Amino acid sequence: MKTFLLVLLLSLPIYGQIDYNRPMLGTADPTVAMQRTPIYGIQVYTQGFDVVHPHAIRGSLTWLDANGLSQFDSEFSSIGNQIQTMLSDIDLAYQVRLNAWNACGFSGVNSLNPRKLILTIEAQPFTDPFYGPNVYLADILNGNNGRIVVYHIHSGGGYSQHYKNLSGWLIGNWFQVKLIGIPSSIEQEIGDTSPCK
Repeated sequence: MKTFLLVLLLSLPIYGQIDYNRPMLGTADPTVAMQRTPIYGIQVYTQGFDVVHPHAIRGSLTWLDANGLSQFDSEFSSIGNQIQTMLSDIDLAYQVRLNAWNACGFSGVNSLNPRKLILTIEAQPFTDPFYGPNVYLADILNGNNGRIVVYHIHSGGGYSQHYKNLSGWLIGNWFQVKLIGIPSSIEQEIGDTSPCK
């Protein structure tokens, strides 16, 4: 039985909408060994997404433009072409969340061991058996194990979700569960907002 799950739900397209569930930076390579972030030692299964894939970037830029989504070109290019900083970016997200929790007086956050946190970077939104085959997720936390999508455009909301913003959200939720407890709803997740409530 899963002890807890935190989830940011992602509505994928209904009939008649453009299917945005595209692996924007290519397919995952599950054979890539686990790596640790340089400062906090967070375990990350990058699945090869910490390497620039020019062909996938070019193909996705063409796809964005063909589907009227050129407003994402600059952000997507920046993330895709600087993907080799992924491990440092995750460390930065941890530091930002750590500072926010310390600023709110949660001194216990300093005793948490980031080396126990495990992140897997996914090619595109994914399902989890707990929620069934028709609920697609951008991120999920189960115990110390998190999964986040590398880059995705939310088809219903028209905004991007990517490892940079999702890692901050997931780390904030990890802190919340460890220090406060499991939120009763998605609306009560602290994520990357201030814990000073």
